Amino acid sequence: MPGKRLSFLNEFLTAWIFIAMAIGVGIGYLYPGIADVLDSMRIDTVSLPIAIGLLVMMYPPLA
Repeated sequence: MPGKRLSFLNEFLTAWIFIAMAIGVGIGYLYPGIADVLDSMRIDTVSLPIAIGLLVMMYPPLA
């Protein structure tokens, strides 16, 4: 019985993480004011970019 292979995205997950980190560092280097822009997107003490990212990340396993 042949084993089931991982999908393309799952197989290279480590690479995608490092690519995303490099893109984030590059954006921060090219646009130093982006941190202030992202920090201004908050409701009370909740960062909207973080909240949206967590919802997008957690929706599939909880659906």
